[in-house]
Amino acid sequence: MSQAQALAAAQSLAAHLQRRGIRVSIELQPGVAGSGWYSSTTRVAEMSHHTVSRRSQGNTPVLALVKRGRPDVPGPLCNGYMGFDEVYRIITVGWANHPGAGGPLTVAGRTIPKNNARPYVWGTEYEGGLVVADFTPSYRSAMARANAAILEWLGRPVEAHIEHATWAPGRKVDRLGYTAAAGQAEIRAAQLATLPPHVKEPVMAGPVRLNLNGAIHFVDVATGTFVHIPNPEYNTALGEGLGGRLVEVNQRQFDVIGDFCARVRAQHAAFNSTDRSKVDQVYEWTKGMHPNVQTRLPLVHTAVEAIGAAVAKLDELDVEPVVAALVPAVVDALASRSGITVEQVRAAAEQAVRTVLRDGVDATA
Repeated sequence: MSQAQALAAAQSLAAHLQRRGIRVSIELQPGVAGSGWYSSTTRVAEMSHHTVSRRSQGNTPVLALVKRGRPDVPGPLCNGYMGFDEVYRIITVGWANHPGAGGPLTVAGRTIPKNNARPYVWGTEYEGGLVVADFTPSYRSAMARANAAILEWLGRPVEAHIEHATWAPGRKVDRLGYTAAAGQAEIRAAQLATLPPHVKEPVMAGPVRLNLNGAIHFVDVATGTFVHIPNPEYNTALGEGLGGRLVEVNQRQFDVIGDFCARVRAQHAAFNSTDRSKVDQVYEWTKGMHPNVQTRLPLVHTAVEAIGAAVAKLDELDVEPVVAALVPAVVDALASRSGITVEQVRAAAEQAVRTVLRDGVDATA
């Protein structure tokens, strides 16, 4: 493929990097193994490496090496490179000798063949790897923003970020102080941080309701709550009842926030099975609270998802704080729909929640 195609691809990636505040230098050279200036193979992941260097050696101590290679391994040794100066240098859009033997590996639904990652994985060498302190907060942020931009350019999710040991466990190590999960977490934080202020500020203050082309979701990033509100009635009952302003978002912003919430929910998986059973018991009780509620199960289910997230905020399942968290949501969501009064709902909910959480999951059976 032509040098012009390589330059166009590099400029496209540079635009993504620059949007995330990364300075870029395009320093293209042909790739290895006959791949030439440009590889049309679809890349499905990006991999981070460290060069094993120190800040005391200067800003770019290994740059020349990754370009020319070693006697036993010809360069380029990476597709992209970042020095301690936090400038991302695009080295080749062809193949680079960075992954070595490993795999096969399935990443976010796509499989990289055994010992053949060069066509499918974009590799970045980051200076450092000998001294943890050399990875300053500013440098860690730059690495995360660069990786986020690369994934965006590739059209791949955060799970498509891997470290070297992900590909070659036992043979290679991750960046100093990193795992693939840690790298992914920093990418997610970088994605959230680069949302425009009119989206980021209310989302971080939370809760909010996101509006994507008329589809409304109730969102609380503190708990990972990300619940679709299927119609205007539910929007009134849940959105306004549980709080939060309405925020207009585009698809990318929606996806970033949704992915972040999914990770928060995963962290709340430490919520043990007994606690989950108690919340499930409240849900089952709620369904049977009044015959009319049986026709409103979608509303009930949405309400319980939201109140379950409220429970997850609590460090311990003490009865009174849980009652305080759950009862208002049950009341607001169900009272106007179930044919009984707010007072009746509140009294029944308080009694049932206290019984379930104090006496165990079989208390209302």
